[in-house]
Amino acid sequence: MIPDWGRLTGVLYASHRAGVLPITSQCNLDCVFCSNRFNPPGVEVIGIPPREVTEIARSLDQLAGAEKIVIGESATRICEGEPMTHPAFAGIVELVRGRYPGTPIRITTNGTLLDRETARMLSRLGDVEVTVSLNVVDLDVRSRIMGDRAPERAIRGVELLSECGVRFHGSVVAAGEAVHSLRRTIEFLRGCGALTARVMMPGYTRRYVGDTLSGGEMRALVERAVAAVRNGSAGAVDMPVTVEPPRVTDLVPRVEGVIRNSAAARAGMKRGDVILEVDGTGPESRYHAFDLMKNAGDPVVKLARDGRDLEVLLEKIPRTPPGVVMLHDIETSQVRDALDAVRRAGASTLSRTTCRTDAARPLFVTSVLGETPVRLALRASMPDARVIVARNEFFGGNIACAGLLTVEDIISSVRQHLAHGGAAAVVVVPAAPFDDRGKDLAGRSYMDIEQATGVPVAVV
Repeated sequence: MIPDWGRLTGVLYASHRAGVLPITSQCNLDCVFCSNRFNPPGVEVIGIPPREVTEIARSLDQLAGAEKIVIGESATRICEGEPMTHPAFAGIVELVRGRYPGTPIRITTNGTLLDRETARMLSRLGDVEVTVSLNVVDLDVRSRIMGDRAPERAIRGVELLSECGVRFHGSVVAAGEAVHSLRRTIEFLRGCGALTARVMMPGYTRRYVGDTLSGGEMRALVERAVAAVRNGSAGAVDMPVTVEPPRVTDLVPRVEGVIRNSAAARAGMKRGDVILEVDGTGPESRYHAFDLMKNAGDPVVKLARDGRDLEVLLEKIPRTPPGVVMLHDIETSQVRDALDAVRRAGASTLSRTTCRTDAARPLFVTSVLGETPVRLALRASMPDARVIVARNEFFGGNIACAGLLTVEDIISSVRQHLAHGGAAAVVVVPAAPFDDRGKDLAGRSYMDIEQATGVPVAVV
C-alpha cells in the first residue's frame, strides 16, 4: 500500500499532536477479525511502510506536551501494524525515552516478536506499559484464526514480560473459536500478572464472509466466561476484566475492578464500589468520576459499599491513574460542549421549559452504541433535545460505533427524521467520525450534512 505522501504529512502531524507515534503498517499475522481486511471500497485510510528512523527523530518534537506516547494502537487514519516488525523498533523506543524521559510510553503488540532482550529493554526504560493483543492462548486455534505459524511465541512473550517485570495488559477479541478458549486465555493472562484484561466483541463489516454467532449468542458466551473467571476457585479476582463495548444502562460511577498495587488498591477500594464524591464533587458519570480522581492529587473519595458510606484517601500525584477500572459511558465535557454548540447555533432550547415545536429543539445524532448514554446525559441538562440513531450502513455488518459512522449515514438518519414530520434548530453530531480536516472515512466533509438537510450542523 503506497501512501499519499502529501496527505500523510498532515495525518502524521495530527497523530503526533495527539501523542500517537505510528511507525509501520506492516503486520506478521493474518487475523480473520482484522478490520483492515474487510473495509468497504472508498475508505480513506493510509498504510505506511516502516518509517525511517531519521524521519521519526525529526518528528519527535511534535509529541511535546503529550500526556503519554502511544505506539502500535489503531487510533488514527493510519493503519497500525505490528510495531515490533519494524527493524529498528528497540532503537525507536529508546529514542523516544531519551527525548521524553518522564513521559509514559504505551505499546500495543501481538506479542509474537517479544524476546528476552526486548522485554529487558522495556523494563529498563521505565514507565512503559504494554498491551498484548493475545486473543487466544490455545496454539491450534491461534494458527487457524490468526495465521500464526509459530503460535508458541506470543505465549512465551507474555511470560517474558512477567519475568522481566514489565507492566502489561491483555487484550482479547472474542472471535470464532477463540470464544470457547476465552476462560483459559483470561486465566493465563492473570496467572502471568496482567494488570487488566479487555475482552472485545468482534466487529464485522458487510464484507466479512466467515461464520459468526449472533450478537446475543456471542455476548452470552463471553459474559459467562468472564463471570466464571471472576467467581472461580481462586476467590476474588485480582485482575479487572471488562467486556467492550460495555452494556451501559445508567451513568452510576461503579467500579468494575481495581488494579493490583495501585493507589486504589492501597486505599482498599473494591469492585462494586460506587463513587459518591471526589474531594466534595459529585460525579455525573463513570467517565467524570475517573477524571476527577485522575486529575487530583491525594483526593478523598467518598464511596457507597454494601449499604454504607465510607471515605478513602487515594495517595497519588495529580494527572496519574487512580488504579480503578470503570466502564466508559460519556464525558460530561461533551454535554457542556453540546450546550455551547446549541447556544452558538441560536437554538432556543436552553431553558428547562418544554418547547412546543421540533423546529425549536436541537437534534442529537448518535451511534447505536452511544444512544443510551447520550439520552441519559441529556435528560437532566437538555430535556427538550431530540435524539436519533444513525446506523452504520456504510460499513454494515454488526458495526455500531460513532467512529465508523459516515456523513451519508448521518444524512440518511436526519432525512428520515425530517420526512416523518420532524424538524430541528440544529443537528449536533459526534466528532468521532471526523479527522482534523472535518472529513469522514469516505472523504466527505461534515458540512455536507447541512447542505443535504438544510439544518445547521454542530460537531461535538
